Amino acid sequence: MLISGTVDFVCLSVSFLCAAYIHQVTVNDGPLSAFLLPKAVYVYASITLTILIFIRLGLYRAVVRFLGGQALRAVLTGILISGSLIYGAGQVIGLGISLSVAMNYMFISLIFIGGSRLFVRALVNAKTRKSNHKVLIYGAGASGRQLLLALENSVEYRATAFVDDDP
Repeated sequence: MLISGTVDFVCLSVSFLCAAYIHQVTVNDGPLSAFLLPKAVYVYASITLTILIFIRLGLYRAVVRFLGGQALRAVLTGILISGSLIYGAGQVIGLGISLSVAMNYMFISLIFIGGSRLFVRALVNAKTRKSNHKVLIYGAGASGRQLLLALENSVEYRATAFVDDDP
């Protein structure tokens, strides 16, 4: 949990830096440091709050191998809250964080946080898939699909094909 939280903190920080850089390049408001320095404490407080939101949403309880829709919804929800917080509170405080910075931050964060989890899941699954038994599923109906879903979380068996007698 500590490692995932630290990686997420770094990913969210880099996401904001990238979003700010994209904004500065397109708007050409001056040096990037002039844009970032007044906002640094606020942004890092928002990122810390985002990590706490991820904890509350149960993101760090999910085992990487079994990451599914619920964990990805937690990532999406947390990032939407984080982006809204950075934009909304930034407007209230008067930091001048534009909507484009907040939107870029959310998209980049989704790629970094969601993408990193899917990448690690693929690596773990690829490593465990090499040593398991191949299974042929008889029946491509509802029960066959249900069996496939069950086998996707198995480390011992891997479905390789469906066979059905009903064309």
